[in-house]
Amino acid sequence: LATCNLQLATRNSQLATCNLQLATRNLQLATCNLQLSFQLLSRRTFHYRISYGTIRLKRLLEWTIHAVSISSDSIALQIFLAFFTTVLFSFEKILSDKEQFEWYQRYSDIRHIFSKYLNHEDRILVVGCGNSKMSKEMYDDGYSNLKNLDFSEVVIAQMSQYEPQMIWEVMDVTDLKYANGSFDAVVAKGTLDAVLCSGLGDQKRMMEEIYRVLSDKGMLIAVSFGLPEKRRQMFDEPNLRWHTKVHTVPKPSIEKNYFSKEPKNSFHHIYVCQKFGGVDDEDVVRK
Repeated sequence: LATCNLQLATRNSQLATCNLQLATRNLQLATCNLQLSFQLLSRRTFHYRISYGTIRLKRLLEWTIHAVSISSDSIALQIFLAFFTTVLFSFEKILSDKEQFEWYQRYSDIRHIFSKYLNHEDRILVVGCGNSKMSKEMYDDGYSNLKNLDFSEVVIAQMSQYEPQMIWEVMDVTDLKYANGSFDAVVAKGTLDAVLCSGLGDQKRMMEEIYRVLSDKGMLIAVSFGLPEKRRQMFDEPNLRWHTKVHTVPKPSIEKNYFSKEPKNSFHHIYVCQKFGGVDDEDVVRK
């Protein structure tokens, strides 16, 4: 009987350990994705990003809570509660900030890359513009033939009031209301990551719409934290012909220090995609 009880206790201990390992693994997954959501749900683009990020965030929290519930170890619960409290505090801090903040890159830090591929007379579309300063800074830098769109009516109304000399439109990037070949360049700073974060599979439709409204040899410039081995596959759809180059730039110090100490996560990647690919690297520069 003592041997049987010992075996039963050992089995229960193994089961508890297994459940705790599962909870830890799910917490790590949730941490990674919630950090991604936190990065995307910045105050400057909150109204746009929340429409894509909330569904994914809700699913992740449900999975994590389930993982904690099956574990008999209260340490897992303490870890989860501590992490979730940190996330909520961070969201509250972002939303209470009334100043514009550039989560990805300031225009001044990537201007040298933009100027390599864009002409001042180009017809440029900025998708998922939010209330970032980038569009205004590009406009002041000579890119006056520029349109901005965002999913959020609140953001567009705000920016139309702040910068009435510019064009601001409410529109879904997966359902653009422009004719084929309407633009020479599309700029998407963080927008691709936001759509991917939704988990709704809209990234393919987004890429198809951007491809459609670009002119022949038009450019997509997408600023992303996604590593090339993960993002390049998005430009390899059989019906979309892109020639893609990647530029790597250091993250702003506040992002780099907050989110990760790993060297590979200390950079943003700027994907420059030219419609109708298959040309030499030198030909990507239309100027």
